[in-house]
Amino acid sequence: RRINETFANAPQPAIAETEKAFLEMFMQMMNMFRLAILAVGAAVLASILLVTANTIAMSVRERMSELGVLRAMGFGRHLILVFVLSEAAVISFVGGTVGSLLAWALCKWSIVMIPGGPVAALLSQARPQLMLLGPLVSVLLGALGALVPAIGAVRISVSQALRQVV
Repeated sequence: RRINETFANAPQPAIAETEKAFLEMFMQMMNMFRLAILAVGAAVLASILLVTANTIAMSVRERMSELGVLRAMGFGRHLILVFVLSEAAVISFVGGTVGSLLAWALCKWSIVMIPGGPVAALLSQARPQLMLLGPLVSVLLGALGALVPAIGAVRISVSQALRQVV
């Protein structure tokens, strides 16, 4: 209060604040970065979902005759659906696990290379428990991305699937 009163009539008045208020203001600014990171992350997840769906669709299209042979041998539609979805989920799980392990190692390496500051504070949030979310999210994205191509593979008739040559 005394500082504010001293500089009240100055051409550039100073407004003093407590360290707690300054840190709260700083953390609010960091919250904007957090929201930006979440928005970019959501955009990345959406693009990964679209890429996964496209990749699985191409894979199913290339192997349509194989799926037709399985259907002709007596495999049911629900089993073909499970095959396609589980293949996408396993591939996504492996990719998510490798990516999470690399991200965790990069965060640990970056903390050593960038000591102190807000970047190190953000990177220190990388815990092994948090890294378990990567494979889980990737399995979910893989299964969601494979849903439409798998349903398309199940709906096609056996004769039409056997006729398709890619």
